[in-house]
Amino acid sequence: MAGNSILLAALSVLSACQQSYFAMQVGKARSKYKVTPPSVSGSPDFERIFRAQQNCVEFYPIFIITLWMAGWYFNQVFATCLGLVYIYSRHQYFWGYAEAAKKRNATDGGGSQQTHKVAREESHQLIAQDPAGCENGLYNVKRKKICHFQETTQR
Repeated sequence: MAGNSILLAALSVLSACQQSYFAMQVGKARSKYKVTPPSVSGSPDFERIFRAQQNCVEFYPIFIITLWMAGWYFNQVFATCLGLVYIYSRHQYFWGYAEAAKKRNATDGGGSQQTHKVAREESHQLIAQDPAGCENGLYNVKRKKICHFQETTQR
């Protein structure tokens, strides 16, 4: 089972490294603009870097859950490719926002639209009614009952 998720695990580690990198940038900005913890206000330049990092942190759980759900229940390679796009978009978003708050919109919110689209499609697939019963979905609409997943060896 662990071998089946190597791409998802690698991308998760890469995204965690990105989060650490953003946190280090906030630390550097604190030193540069002389903002001591726990204070989060000061120079507008510091506040932009801090806010960009916080925006990335706010979306991180959504990204990780969506990545793993899409990888497990659909296609690991496709989920990983979309995850790479998200990580790149998040990088562009961070530095765009750090430079000027108006630039944050130019990068599509750091990939949040892609994440929301995948999450929506994923939800529809999980809840979708299977004509034969509940083999592929969580909920059978006609029978109004919750179904149990059966582990499959093929993904």
